[in-house]
Amino acid sequence: MNTILLIFLALPLATIIISIALQKVLKSPILVSAIIFVVFLIIALVFNNFIFLVATIFYGMLSFLSAYIVCILCRISCRRTCNNNCNEMENEVITINSTLPSNNNGCNSNCCCQANNQTTTPNNGVSARIENTGCLCGSYRRRR
Repeated sequence: MNTILLIFLALPLATIIISIALQKVLKSPILVSAIIFVVFLIIALVFNNFIFLVATIFYGMLSFLSAYIVCILCRISCRRTCNNNCNEMENEVITINSTLPSNNNGCNSNCCCQANNQTTTPNNGVSARIENTGCLCGSYRRRR
């Protein structure tokens, strides 16, 4: 009875929780599921149990599924946050004597608004509008 509870309740829940944590750190569902699969495969080979070996395949698929769902949810959250930042930047008016925001047209660590018309005339006191055309969210890599 204890082995059945361990295989069908405790280990799947632990797999889901560890997969979510690893996905937030590694940001790769395939890598997360591979790590979980290898760990359970080593445990199955140490205990020399065929039932646990079959369960290892299920745990690997469960790990990939939970990591992929977390990945999708993070992308949706990022896009929603990014669109909100872009909408706030859309109506921002700057003057020639003022400075642009330090986050470079709505760019933060996760997303960046695409701006197409940022040219201003060199007259004092004339203001120009920043027009944003869209938002990039996690679709580019920065060089550091």
